[in-house]
Amino acid sequence: MATGLVLPALAQDDAPLSDAPVATTSTFEITAGEVLDWLNRLSAPQVLEEMILEALLEQRAQALDIEPPDRETLLAEYSAFLKQLAAARGFVDDQVELEDLVDAANIEGHFADAGLTRAAVLRRIRIHLLSDAIMAQEIEITDAEVAEEMPRVRPLVVTPEQRKIGIYIRDGEAEAVNLAAELRSLVDRVRTDVRENGAHGGSLVAALQVELPDWEHDDFFAAPTDVAEAPPLIQAAFDLPAVGAVSDPIDLGGRFAVVVVLRLIPASDAILGADAMDPAELEAARERIETRVREAVRQFLLEERISQTRGEWLSQLRENGDVEILWEPSSES
Repeated sequence: MATGLVLPALAQDDAPLSDAPVATTSTFEITAGEVLDWLNRLSAPQVLEEMILEALLEQRAQALDIEPPDRETLLAEYSAFLKQLAAARGFVDDQVELEDLVDAANIEGHFADAGLTRAAVLRRIRIHLLSDAIMAQEIEITDAEVAEEMPRVRPLVVTPEQRKIGIYIRDGEAEAVNLAAELRSLVDRVRTDVRENGAHGGSLVAALQVELPDWEHDDFFAAPTDVAEAPPLIQAAFDLPAVGAVSDPIDLGGRFAVVVVLRLIPASDAILGADAMDPAELEAARERIETRVREAVRQFLLEERISQTRGEWLSQLRENGDVEILWEPSSES
């Protein structure tokens, strides 16, 4: 007698859906009603709560004239989310299609194991985006809070100055001293040629890449937050005044380094051209920079507050929703 699993078409049009067999063998039958009953027990309460929360958020958003995210926005967020999960599983390749990354990392298989469908993930993303947009309107970050948090947050929102330096290594100090003198002389000639003749397109940065002798290493460094603890090489690099500046020999413990500033990227709160400004212009420029920094700090604090209080805020929204549940899923006996 055959014992293979059979997946027949659903039952006759005049039979109740709950009685329709969805899988049979020679010894048992599973009906649609039984499957739906188990689905109700396992996931229906959670799905219902998420749908209620989504509806409450849409209601609040409408009252605040906030446009809900469209499907294109949701899919873009979903795509970014999948890429993060793929990267966490060691799959990082900008040349590979997203679908291939997802398949390779078995991300949607992981969702399925957790009882999640793509629609369920999109709904959660929608809830996340809606709640953030609403909270951003309802939370106020005061000037006093910005001032109080400025010392903590400013280093997190201001990009520090960065420098690219060429590093020359010599075995003896005298050899390093001679090299530093030669490099300064060469840079002076190159700077004059750039300024007076427009050599290398008038760019000292481009000229140094071509005219300087080959260096052993080059590196980008960000300005250290604590100069007292910075390695001598980095400290010397940021003590130099400008592009093309050459350091004195730096003792590396038996060998000596000479560094040249090849490129300088100012900090995002730097006042460019300050040396050519009169006091009033300098004060106005400084205030413009500080206004931008204060707004960046305010935005950082807002996002931090949203992240810290989102769960509590959503719970309160649901509690105050006054939603009447007219259906209860069956419970496990």
